[in-house]
Amino acid sequence: MGTEYLKKKGGDMQMEAPTIAMEVERVMNLISGFGWEKVKEEVVEDEIHITVKKKSAAAVTAAPAPGPS
Repeated sequence: MGTEYLKKKGGDMQMEAPTIAMEVERVMNLISGFGWEKVKEEVVEDEIHITVKKKSAAAVTAAPAPGPS
């Protein structure tokens, strides 16, 4: 991860709050297309912990097909 995502705070590099939300959104946009959903999100110092689970097959197949009807 580059330093553009971090800021200096008391000698330590800390992640900025708006950047955390943006990074979580990016990850979820990437993996939600493969049937994953976020269960829990935690920020521990300079780490983001995201717990995800695979959607059930019924939930995935019940979704309408993309495209014109």
